[in-house]
Amino acid sequence: MRCAMSRWHIFFNAVVFPRVFSGYNKQMTRRDSIVVIGAGVGGLVCATILAKAGFGVSLIEQNNKVGGLSQGWERKIRLANGERVRATFDLTHLMSQFLPGEHFYELYTSLGVDWETVGAFIPTSKIACLRAPSGEFFEILNGFEESRAQLKQLYPRESVNIDRYFQLLDNIDEQFQAPPHRRPGWQRTLETLLAPGCEKYLPLNAMLSLLTKPHFVKWHKHTQQQLVDAFFKDDQLKTHLSLIADYMGLPPSRASGLMMCLVVLSFWKHGGPSVPKRSSYQTLHNELARVLVEKHGGTVHLGTKAIDITVEKNRVKGVSIQAYRRGTELRFLVASTVVVAGDMKKILLPLADRLPKKYVQKLSRMKMATSFLTVHMVVERDKLPLNDSHGVYGTTMVVSSPSALEIEQSKEFPKKYNIIVSFPGLVRPQAPHVSTLDGQPLNKYLRMDLSMKCPSYEKLAILRQSDKPAYKALKEKTVMQMIDIVEAHFLPGLKDALQYKLSFTAATMERYCSVTQGAVYGFEQTPNQFPPYRMSPWTPIKGLYATGAGTLAGGIAGVIAAGERTANIVIRERGRGM
Repeated sequence: MRCAMSRWHIFFNAVVFPRVFSGYNKQMTRRDSIVVIGAGVGGLVCATILAKAGFGVSLIEQNNKVGGLSQGWERKIRLANGERVRATFDLTHLMSQFLPGEHFYELYTSLGVDWETVGAFIPTSKIACLRAPSGEFFEILNGFEESRAQLKQLYPRESVNIDRYFQLLDNIDEQFQAPPHRRPGWQRTLETLLAPGCEKYLPLNAMLSLLTKPHFVKWHKHTQQQLVDAFFKDDQLKTHLSLIADYMGLPPSRASGLMMCLVVLSFWKHGGPSVPKRSSYQTLHNELARVLVEKHGGTVHLGTKAIDITVEKNRVKGVSIQAYRRGTELRFLVASTVVVAGDMKKILLPLADRLPKKYVQKLSRMKMATSFLTVHMVVERDKLPLNDSHGVYGTTMVVSSPSALEIEQSKEFPKKYNIIVSFPGLVRPQAPHVSTLDGQPLNKYLRMDLSMKCPSYEKLAILRQSDKPAYKALKEKTVMQMIDIVEAHFLPGLKDALQYKLSFTAATMERYCSVTQGAVYGFEQTPNQFPPYRMSPWTPIKGLYATGAGTLAGGIAGVIAAGERTANIVIRERGRGM
């Protein structure tokens, strides 16, 4: 069995034959005003906004494609029955705010994205559901008022408290909006006048937040469990409202309650989870890279690693880069501004001798989120008892019991389990999933994914380093246990229908995506690591900024918002000549 990105896949795509935007590498210049390191979603957004604003921007990416932890890829594979097909895999299941009129859709449109190329996004019918062997079943709907009505019908004794909870969500949503979109009043006026000047200085920003964002201040130290405990007595209702915390890689007892509020708001009030109707998620990332280069004059350097950031007298001077090819010399890009959009620990900790001790200590102490063990599969559709409900949900959580939401790293697996089941082939039936070698859709095959919190990263990394056969055996054993559980409790006949599988662990993600401990959500999103306690977009070095999951929040919505925020800070400060 191969992992999600086999050594040959990486070698031929990243070293020998770079295919995506390979022509853009020829546009490398020795002098660039701004360098953005990391072409994940946050880096792409940040670089494109800066280029549109008129800056000369170079985007550096060590992989041969853009998209980072949200990338997708197509492979020719051989099925168990001997048939050779093309299969398209994505690391992403859902995105929010990409429907017309929603913020990210409008942002990408303003940057120049051609939606005819990308294709339309469509909402999932329902967000998620949880299924336990005992028959317990919870579902999360799309829509704010629809969800309120559903919960009040299921838990009539908590009706008043449900209204209070939804009022809190309304208040948080209003306070989260940028000043132009907030209700008129003194709070909006105060934020418009003072927020840009206070943002960099934590004490002033905290004082301003006390006045303009009181609900953020009140709830920012609560976990999701503490937040729902403050409103409800019914344990089943608390579980119901917390079931999608697992997508943050944390149990409700540790996940930031405020972050969870923002997640459900993005689903319930801002378009809900959506998926590309006819394309891969990679198409969106490729299109934004094309816009950066062709419309705004930026450059994208693929298969290129940022080796070092040059700092003189506490000011950025440029970045040394090297392409992943034999004999390629080190090159230097002069830059007055550098934005770190990749893993902050891997890029900034090597600069420890040029950074203040307290900053290095804080960055070193930041805990990484749990990663996932994920299995991508191709199955025979006719051998599975599928019905309409399987394509209704963005994700289905198959759990040993609702209390399994508290499992951290599958320590009691397989006795206790919490497995996320996704059906990309059903949720996005018109998108490319499995086709003939000449591109004709093969509807007899279906794409589906399984994910769960990964076993200990340290154990996997050490085992892979010291005993690769044992590492592969452990991964295969865990994957088959996941498949056995899903077959027994959710999808009979799964093993018989299975034609192809590939899997990756936290060790895989760190190796190929260069993310510390394979943490796909970056730093843990606990109350102690949620803004304002997360890393700042500003670093102590002048001209050196950061963006992405490390500065705001993990997940696609978090990194897009972070990329937009950092770009606006750079534009504002460069305009002042800082």
